[in-house]
Amino acid sequence: MAAARGATLVLASRGDAWARDFEVRAPGATAPVARLARMEIQGIDFSWPNYALIKRVVLTKPDAQVERGADGVINLQRLFAPERAPAPKAAPAAPGGAPAAPSEENPLEEMVIDFEEIASVDGYARFIDRTTTPPFSADLSAFTLTIRGASNQMGRNPITMSAQAMVSGDGRLQMEGQVSGTGEAFRADLAGNLQDLFQRACIASSLDEGGQFLESVDCH
Repeated sequence: MAAARGATLVLASRGDAWARDFEVRAPGATAPVARLARMEIQGIDFSWPNYALIKRVVLTKPDAQVERGADGVINLQRLFAPERAPAPKAAPAAPGGAPAAPSEENPLEEMVIDFEEIASVDGYARFIDRTTTPPFSADLSAFTLTIRGASNQMGRNPITMSAQAMVSGDGRLQMEGQVSGTGEAFRADLAGNLQDLFQRACIASSLDEGGQFLESVDCH
C-alpha cells in the first residue's frame, strides 16, 4: 500500500488464493442449484485501482442443476435476477442554480481484470425442461472447458476457448473457437462437433437405423 502526498492511494498484492465446497442455494432450499468442489486462483498480480492480472483459475468439479419451469423461467435466471430498485430521486440543484456535481465513477468499470487462463475440470450439468410433457432432460458429464485471454474489458485481446463433454452418456461434444473485437468489429469463430448421441425413440425414426446422430457446426 502506497500513496504520495496528494496522489491516489494504490493497493498492491501478489500471491495465490483458493476456496472449496462452494454452494449456491435458493432461499429456503435444501439442495444446491450449483456447487464447486474447489477453486484455485494462481499467480495474482493485483494493483488497485489500476489492474488485476491473474495467471490461471482452475474450477474443479463444477456441478449445476439447470431447470426450466412450466412458466418458462430458468431457475438460475430467477436466482440471480437483481431486485428492482426504486427509481432514484433527482439530485438537488447546487446553490445558485448551478447543476449538481456528477456522481463519482465506479473504479471497477475502469479497472482492467485480465485472465491468462480459466479452466473448468470434470464438470457436470443436468438440464430439465418442464415446459414439455413429459419433461425433457439431458446432461453433460466429464465437461472440460478452457478459456484463454479473458478480460472484463472486451476487445483487449482475442479470447480462445475449447470444450469437450459427454452428452447424456452416449454423445461426444467438442467445441473450439475464438472471439475478438467489440461493437461493429465483434467477431466470433466457433466450430463444434457432436457425435454418437443416442436419440430418444420418439425421434429415432428420423435418424439412421442405429439411432445415432452426427453433426458438425461452424459459425462465423
